[in-house]
Amino acid sequence: MQPSSSSVTTSSFSSSASSTSASGVFNTAPVTTPNGASVQVGNGEGAPAKDMRFPDHSEQLAVTTTIVKRAKPNSESVALTSHGMTDNSMVSLQAGGAIPNVRDHSQRVNDFFTACRTGNVNQIKVLLGELPEGEQKTSFIVQKNPYGETALMYAANQGHIDIMEELLAALPNDQHRKDFILEKNFMGGTALIFAADTNTGSTVEKLLAGLPDDQHRKDFILEKNLLGQTALMHAARWNSASTVEKLLAGLPPGLVREKHIIEKDGSRVNALMHAAHSDGASTIEKLLAGLATDENRKNLIFEKDVDGGNVMMYAARFASWQTVKYLLESLSDAKDREELLRETDNAGQSAQWWAERSRHVNVRGLLYVTPNDEARALWKVFVDLRNVVNSYQPDLIKEEQIRTLVNRLTPAERAQALLARDERDVTTFMVAVQESSLSVIKALLDSLAPEHVDTVILATSKSLNTALTLSADERLDVLFMLLEKLSPGEIANAIVEKTTADDSVLTLVARKGHINPFSRLCKLLSAQEREKALFEQNTAGRRLITEVAEWGYVHMLTEILRELRQDLAKAALVQPRHDGMSVLHGAAFSGAAVIRSILNLFSPKDQLELIITRDWQGRTFYEVAHEYPKGPRPDLDWIAVKKDLDQLVRTGGYDLKTR
Repeated sequence: MQPSSSSVTTSSFSSSASSTSASGVFNTAPVTTPNGASVQVGNGEGAPAKDMRFPDHSEQLAVTTTIVKRAKPNSESVALTSHGMTDNSMVSLQAGGAIPNVRDHSQRVNDFFTACRTGNVNQIKVLLGELPEGEQKTSFIVQKNPYGETALMYAANQGHIDIMEELLAALPNDQHRKDFILEKNFMGGTALIFAADTNTGSTVEKLLAGLPDDQHRKDFILEKNLLGQTALMHAARWNSASTVEKLLAGLPPGLVREKHIIEKDGSRVNALMHAAHSDGASTIEKLLAGLATDENRKNLIFEKDVDGGNVMMYAARFASWQTVKYLLESLSDAKDREELLRETDNAGQSAQWWAERSRHVNVRGLLYVTPNDEARALWKVFVDLRNVVNSYQPDLIKEEQIRTLVNRLTPAERAQALLARDERDVTTFMVAVQESSLSVIKALLDSLAPEHVDTVILATSKSLNTALTLSADERLDVLFMLLEKLSPGEIANAIVEKTTADDSVLTLVARKGHINPFSRLCKLLSAQEREKALFEQNTAGRRLITEVAEWGYVHMLTEILRELRQDLAKAALVQPRHDGMSVLHGAAFSGAAVIRSILNLFSPKDQLELIITRDWQGRTFYEVAHEYPKGPRPDLDWIAVKKDLDQLVRTGGYDLKTR
C-alpha cells in the first residue's frame, strides 16, 4: 500500500573519521524513495580514527531509530536506520516498491565495509554473490558511508589489492568503474589519496590503471582535498618512495610534473616538508630528481611554510637525521649549506635550535655549533662513536673501532664525545654503561684524560640519573669499576646522591636485595655519611630502612641495622610503614629466624623496650608475635621465640596480663 505522506526523523551520528577525511559535517539532503517516502539523513561530526582512515563499522554509529509514519491509522510503522547507507542505496534497494528488511540490509552493509577494511575477500564474494546482477548490485558496491567514503577507499587505504579488483570487476562497465574510482568523500579525499597512505605503489597503480586515458589519470593525480593536500603529499608523509615514483610517472614530464612537486597545501607545506616528518630521505631524493635543474631543487629546499619553517627545520624538529644528512649533501655549495642552517622561522628558531630541542645526537652531530664542514666532521666522529658503543659487535672489534675513533680527537674532544646527548638526554657514556661490556667501558674511560673522568661518570640526565645509578640496578661489576675510577672525594656523594625518583646508588642496590654489594658500599662511607643515608627521609617522608622492610628484604634490614648506632637502629625499628605497622611489627611476618637476628643486635633492656612498643592499632610486638603464625601445625622455631619473649617480659617485670 502506498502511503499518501510520510516523513523520517533525523538520525544523529557519532563515529570516527580519518585524518584524511578529517572532522567534517554530514550535511542532510532529503530523498524520495520509490514508495514516496521522504528520507532525510542527519548531521554528524567525525574525530580522528584510532587505526587508519576509516570508522570501524563493527562498533560504528549510534543511530536513533527513525519511524515512517503512514497516513492510515492501522498501517504499521517501519523502523529504518541509515547505518552505512547513502541516498542512492536507500533508493535503489526498494525492490518492487516494498521496503526491505532494513536491519538485514544494515548488517550486510556493515559486513561489506568491514570486509573491505580487513581484507576478507571471501566474504566480499559471498555478499556480492547474494545480490542480483544489475542496478541493485551496482548501487550496493558504490554506496558511501555517512562520511562520503566508499568501500574502494577502505580497500585502497589498507592496501587490499584483491578487494579492489573484486569491487571493480563486479561493476557492469568502464563508465561505472571510472565514476567509482573518482568518487570523493566529504573532505574532498579521493581513493588515490587514501591509497597513498599505504606505503606501497601497487594500490596507486591499480587505481590509475582503472581510468580510461592519460588525461583522466593526470587530473586524478592532481586532485586536492579540502586541506589542499594531494596524493603526492600523503605518499611523502608516509615515506613511500615507490608511491611517489608511481604518481610522478603518471604525470607528463616537464612543467606539469615540476609544478605538482613544488605544490603546497593550505598551510604552505610542500611534499618535502611532509617527507621530513618520517625521515623520508629516499622520498625526498625521488621528489628532487623530478625537478629539471639544481636551481629548482635549491629553491624547493629553501621554501618556507606559513610559519616560516623550511624542510631542514622540519627534519631537525622531528629528529629525521637521514633527511638532514641528505639535504646537506644535496647542496653542493658550502655557502648554500651555511645559509640553509642560518635560516630562521617566524619565531626566530633555526634548524640548530630545533636540533638542540630534539636532543637527537645524530641530528646535532650534523648541525652542531657552527654551520661549517669542520664542526660537522667533528660531530660525525661523535656519532660514529655512539653507533659503535650501541652496536652488537664483538668486544674486540668494538675496542679497536673505539681506539681508531678517539685517536682522531683531542683529549677535550674525547670528553665532549662521551658527553654527547641524545633525544632522551642520555650521554654516549651512559649508553655504553647500559649496552656495552665491562672491557669496552674501560676502553672508553682509559681514552680520557684524568681530569675528565669524574665529569663523564657523574654527568646527569634530566632525571638526575648518572652512569652509576644506571649500573646500580643490574650491572654491579660496572658500578664498582666506575667507583674505583672516581676521585676519592667524589665517591661518597656519588653513592648517596638521589635522582628525581628519590633513588640513590645505595637505594637501588638495597632494593635488589644485594647484601654483599650493599655492605661494600656502606664501607665506602664514613659512619656519619652512612647513618645519614640510611636514616634520612626522602621527599615522601620515608626512610630507606622502612622501604627495605616493605620490599621484604629482611636480611638486608638486619644488615642496615648493623650499620647504625643502637639509638638510631631502635628508632628505625619503630618507624611506621605505609600500612601503619612499625618496621619491627612488619618483620614479625618474616619468620622466627629474622626476629632472632634483629633482636640479637640489642641488649635485653633494649629488646624489652622494642617488644612492648605499640603500633597504630595499639598492639605490641609481643602480642603480634604470639598471634603468628596461625595454623594446625605448630612451628617449633616460633614456639622457641615466644618462650624467649615470655622470659624477656618476665625478667623485665612487664605485666603479661596487659596483652
